[in-house]
Amino acid sequence: QRQAHDVDPFWDIALGSGDRTTDIERFCDFEDNDDDRQDHKVCIDETLDVSDGRFRVYTVPHASNNKDDRIQLRLASLPLSDGIWSPLGAEAWFGSALLTSLLSRQTLGDNDSNLHRDERTRINKRRLDQILTRKGETPFRALELGSGAVGLSGFALAALLGQSNKSTAENQTDDQSRPTCQVILSDNDEEVLRQLHSNLRQNSGLFEQGSIHVSVEKLDWSREAIHQNPLFQPHRPELELAIGSELVYSHDTARACASCVQALLERYPNLLVLIVQIADRPGWDLFLDTLEKNQELRVVCEQPIPFLYHSLACEMIQLGGTLDRFDYGACYISSVHSTSNQLRKSQA
Repeated sequence: QRQAHDVDPFWDIALGSGDRTTDIERFCDFEDNDDDRQDHKVCIDETLDVSDGRFRVYTVPHASNNKDDRIQLRLASLPLSDGIWSPLGAEAWFGSALLTSLLSRQTLGDNDSNLHRDERTRINKRRLDQILTRKGETPFRALELGSGAVGLSGFALAALLGQSNKSTAENQTDDQSRPTCQVILSDNDEEVLRQLHSNLRQNSGLFEQGSIHVSVEKLDWSREAIHQNPLFQPHRPELELAIGSELVYSHDTARACASCVQALLERYPNLLVLIVQIADRPGWDLFLDTLEKNQELRVVCEQPIPFLYHSLACEMIQLGGTLDRFDYGACYISSVHSTSNQLRKSQA
């Protein structure tokens, strides 16, 4: 029988036991004894995620209590090709919901950097906030690596940017056109890419309302294929953000993903890469070691990810992939030059 001090209140939400409303103050005391946190209430509404045939409705976390402002994505996983087998990225994993919750908090303009104890993490969170919440005059471009067939994080990012874009346009008094935002979802499996295209068609109206251009592109991480991919050619516009979740699960994927991330940062020196990952997966240490040996890069990992993001993620997908939520971490990767500039700005 578990003792009181062994109880993680997260499981009351994830497993549906006890009161569905969890006092995050109580959790913060459990996790890090930080008495300076403010009271927050998180309530999991089980009615938000429903299935519609093959399609499932994912409700993206949103700051507004107005139901008209809720972002709902109709996304389908890849059906079994022979009733038994399907590609690795056929379904949405919990890591993609966790990444979505990180992005949604930032895109909605919530300053939650006080949830993060490490100063290096706070700097990266502020940078992510600046990237996603700027009212900007210049175009914005983001890439999701290993989107999988569902593409939850990439489509959610596009929808959140579109909503922010639409809100900005409504507040403009002149005829200034909205800046163009582009989100690219990528994968390497042909079946997965076809399903991504199908999901894009299902939600195209949502993106068009916010003047967001969403595309699906094939991206092979192998060293030979990377430099032939149009994404790495000099004529392509700037790329500011790359995201991904649960990308590494073997030594081969570790080497390939590290090669791709390094190539991206060589081509786009101002890029910020954010990856949510189960830290005990085979190859993850190799991935981190490879990047940390590159003196031009800065790698900052946060583990565990604060409880608030997990509670938001559980509104979309049940915890899976591990029995311990503390196994999930967030990894921020950037060039040393761009990170140093951000540090100087934060100290000014």
